Amino acid sequence: MESHSHHSGRSSREIFLTKCYRTVFIESRHEKRLPLIQKVPPKLREVETNKDCFDPLVVSIGPYHYGREECHIMEDLKYKRAKRLLSISSRCHDTFEDLYDMVLKVVKENDLRAHYAYNFSDEFDDEQFAAIMFLDGCFILDFICYWLYEDCKEEEEGARERDNSIMRDLFLLENQLPFLVLQELMRKIYIGDIKKRIWIEEEDEEELLWTTREDAQETIIRFINQQIVPHEDILNSDHYSSEQPQPLHLLDCLRTRLEGKYRPPESKREKYQLIRSAKELKAARTVFKSSCEHVLSQISFHSGMIFAECSLPTIVINNSTKSIFLNLAAYEMCPDASLYKVVTSYICLMDDLINDADDVKVLCSEGILLNFLGSNQQLADLFNQMPNQLAPDHSIYSHVKQCMASHYAKKRIRFLNSWASLGVTAASLALILTFIQTFFTIFPTDSFKN
Repeated sequence: MESHSHHSGRSSREIFLTKCYRTVFIESRHEKRLPLIQKVPPKLREVETNKDCFDPLVVSIGPYHYGREECHIMEDLKYKRAKRLLSISSRCHDTFEDLYDMVLKVVKENDLRAHYAYNFSDEFDDEQFAAIMFLDGCFILDFICYWLYEDCKEEEEGARERDNSIMRDLFLLENQLPFLVLQELMRKIYIGDIKKRIWIEEEDEEELLWTTREDAQETIIRFINQQIVPHEDILNSDHYSSEQPQPLHLLDCLRTRLEGKYRPPESKREKYQLIRSAKELKAARTVFKSSCEHVLSQISFHSGMIFAECSLPTIVINNSTKSIFLNLAAYEMCPDASLYKVVTSYICLMDDLINDADDVKVLCSEGILLNFLGSNQQLADLFNQMPNQLAPDHSIYSHVKQCMASHYAKKRIRFLNSWASLGVTAASLALILTFIQTFFTIFPTDSFKN
């Protein structure tokens, strides 16, 4: 009754037009664009084994988890890290106020608040939002520089565990900072001074400055590479060049590095292809080897007359791997992301190859998986749990899977044929022996003597 009386003074026309105004002119103002830094899809968060994979443990970046209780201690540390970063760079004559004003200008001119969901970014005015961008940007750059160039990591108790947690937090989908903020700060802060302060005594300063976008991005890429593979020489790899578009954020940079120069197949094969585990493929004379490409899209399988060769990238597996991979998969799931599901498809491929600890043993023995997680069974459980609620693009590895299935089937047929041939031979031999035995029963050897 109350609802009826509430609308009794308003015509149906007024109610309709009011609803249209609210939807079209207010809500659509936010809905016409999707944020570049989106939230994790709910269906991934609802998976019980994923519950600890998407929220920061020690440091919040950006507005989504700002004020999170678990990250409170790190908020005070951000001021100290910003001060350390600026004090080390002797060529940076800008004050805190100067750099903050620069970030504020970048926020306004580029509408950086639109990078996030409006119901989160609208909680802050431009000045508050710029303060978050400034402190978080300085914190990230300080962490990257000291991670890359400090010879001896801080020795205080718990420092290593804290830094590993920070590393994990920097690659959460909801914990990203627009790359533009990092780029603008890097224009003012000089890596050369940081290097010399830490461990370089004399060096050509001009070669050490973040003078161009490529210099700054190269530092980020070097940082990214150390999280993927143990080889430092891959910095010169052509899988990530300055010709590529500027990344949106660190997670985007990592995903681009893992994807490499992927080109989708001309004809998409959407058919699901069942493949055997690593242990079964090895039994079918498949040799696994670590590829030198170190990108997830460059997986190959070549079948020869006797043996087959499967080439897979080397991946370091540790306590952060599950969180990082699932956040990459969540990023690929985002609406309007227009991303190839290379990481998602890789996760599902590894789930196919790994059923138990024996499969992990096969891949670890060839240097494909570097296990810093724990037991082989723990690693198997990790890959078996991750694909829950993930939908791979079956066309990405369709050729590889087809070759695997064909090779296994061919070896199985040969195996069965060999047993069939052996059976025929055994039966023939048994028949001959039976004939001989019958012959000598009818014609004993004594009859030949007579």
